[in-house]
Amino acid sequence: MLTGRCLFVSDIHGQVDAFARLLAAMRYEPGQDRLVLLGDYVGVQGENVRCLRTIQDLCAAGATALVGNHDLALLECLTSAGAAAALSSTYAYIQALAAEVARDMPDLAPFLRRLPLWYEDEDFIAVHAGFNPDLADWRASTRDEFTTMREPFLSRTLDLRRTVIFGHTPCERLHGSPGIYFGQGKIGIDGGAGHGQQINGLAFDGQRYAVHAVAVRS
Repeated sequence: MLTGRCLFVSDIHGQVDAFARLLAAMRYEPGQDRLVLLGDYVGVQGENVRCLRTIQDLCAAGATALVGNHDLALLECLTSAGAAAALSSTYAYIQALAAEVARDMPDLAPFLRRLPLWYEDEDFIAVHAGFNPDLADWRASTRDEFTTMREPFLSRTLDLRRTVIFGHTPCERLHGSPGIYFGQGKIGIDGGAGHGQQINGLAFDGQRYAVHAVAVRS
């Protein structure tokens, strides 16, 4: 039974060494703490295969990993004929990554396909990007909304009686700093690792938050 804290990390973007340092700084204890990862495990400059293996290992040890838009682009490239040609410039690196993954991680596509779009408990709702705030039930949002939405989610005041934790939009865009953004009813934790900034970690012990950050080394 998990009796420790709830830890949230998002948008690792292949920066596996910084991610390892973050988990060490947070003193993550598998089997005691609940670790929730909010997606985007691959990126342009990171060690993507090693990062993906790390995510698989953490999930096997009890962590929850959501799927992000970059992870979905990789999945589509692995499983759909012609998907690589349709990738936008945002995902230009995915084609080469997919070839590497197909060679070194043949079990990855089924793993990515199983990753959920959201996590929820009595205190939190966690998503990669956001959801449609105009719906009576946020769970009815589309896959694209969960993984790519910014507006109107970002500017909307949420009153769900639980705090929404999200990534995808770098915190620097939200409040001018890569540090964690505390908004009204929601918390943004993307530290901009995909842009050479940092990986943020948010821990909740049932009463208060603790904020952690590790810089990405170029």
